[in-house]
Amino acid sequence: LGLLGIACAPSSVSSLDMIVDGGSEDIFVEVRTVSGKLIADFSALPEEKAESVKQKVLESTDDAELLRSNGTYRLVHELKVLKDHTRLCECLDHTAEERLQNLTLVMVCSAPSTVASWVSSTTSNQLPDVDRLADPYLADSVLQFEYAAAARTQPKASAVSSAISQDSRIQVVTWIGMACSATMLQSSLLHGAVRTLDRYVAALGRDVELAELQKLTLSALCLEMKLAHADDFPPGQWQRVLQHLSHGQMCLSDILEREYEMLRQLGFDVGTPTTLTFLDGLSMRRQSLACKGSEPSFTAAFELVFAKLLLELALYDPNLQYGFPAAVLAASALGVALIAVVPEAPNRGFDALKEQHDALLDDLSSYCPGLLDREVAVRDAERVLLELWQDCTVAGRRGGLADGFKLLVQRHARAAAEEACMKDRSRAQSDIASSLQKISAQAALEKYRTLHRVQ
Repeated sequence: LGLLGIACAPSSVSSLDMIVDGGSEDIFVEVRTVSGKLIADFSALPEEKAESVKQKVLESTDDAELLRSNGTYRLVHELKVLKDHTRLCECLDHTAEERLQNLTLVMVCSAPSTVASWVSSTTSNQLPDVDRLADPYLADSVLQFEYAAAARTQPKASAVSSAISQDSRIQVVTWIGMACSATMLQSSLLHGAVRTLDRYVAALGRDVELAELQKLTLSALCLEMKLAHADDFPPGQWQRVLQHLSHGQMCLSDILEREYEMLRQLGFDVGTPTTLTFLDGLSMRRQSLACKGSEPSFTAAFELVFAKLLLELALYDPNLQYGFPAAVLAASALGVALIAVVPEAPNRGFDALKEQHDALLDDLSSYCPGLLDREVAVRDAERVLLELWQDCTVAGRRGGLADGFKLLVQRHARAAAEEACMKDRSRAQSDIASSLQKISAQAALEKYRTLHRVQ
């Protein structure tokens, strides 16, 4: 499994002194393998976090064994595994009379990520749609490739906002959602079409009028249907869908011509992961753990339905949609769903919710082990998403977004029976539809503040 070590020695100033006095004496960090081989050395501030130290090692070392490893890196001090947000000053010896200048740690790459380990060990009857992977490190490589592909192709929020007005965006996203629902297209096509459209208009670098957007939307849907699995669209199916959606006002040749222009503008680099791709990956392990027999509990099913609704809501706001990495936004949607849906455990308060949220952050690291401040990024994205949800409950606060949100809730409520995967589908639809109408953004925001101890 490739164990590796980092050694750093105790500082000459205790962490309490440095925090109180505001000192910033550097700690000298020596990085070694478990065998004692020196692979890096540098100075670090006492306030520096463990994840920053790991990142420095990965960026500076040329150690072949270290660079070959695909697992999750952990820092260990004495016999304690440090969390990524642990500061170096917390590892100092406060009782030692002699003040030294070094601190000793160990960095270990001992196992693949949580998601990869779970996928590789999942039996076919637990997850029939996912092939069993013999090597979890291969799964880690796939997950990290997806994250890199999404980051590489993510458009700038400012460019998308400049090209499409807010009112036009509300109309376009709402129409695509209703079109996918009416023609029984999967929600993955909705997210893929919006992302392709946004990438294209951002690349154009000019304002795009609503009439042109409507034509481009059909071309984006056309492209996404061609990229879907062949079983989903037998010969002639995507042509019939386009004819139905265009109501005969746009011929197929015009749609294909604009599709080619999109492909050319994007360098034929399409079919990249969306936020829904990462939500599916991040929710797998939790959905499995929540299973009762072969079916997930109502709470777990409702979490996933609501998280998907939140990700679709984020499509309306390009600053939210593209202001965070796609995997982080997906994690924040699942985090908000956990906060809003999971009740407080008796006699445990928020402890159970905190444990589930920490597990979500661990799963996120499967996609982006090198991302600094994952916890802060997810917390910030959750706050923005909660505030957007709250604004949607107040008519006129964000233009026509409140009306769009009502349609969004109604559409997801109708699809709840299929999403929930329960035996009694009519009851599942009724329960989830009722819960979607009752769930409170304000209550969720208050739970968020309590969980993260923020104002």
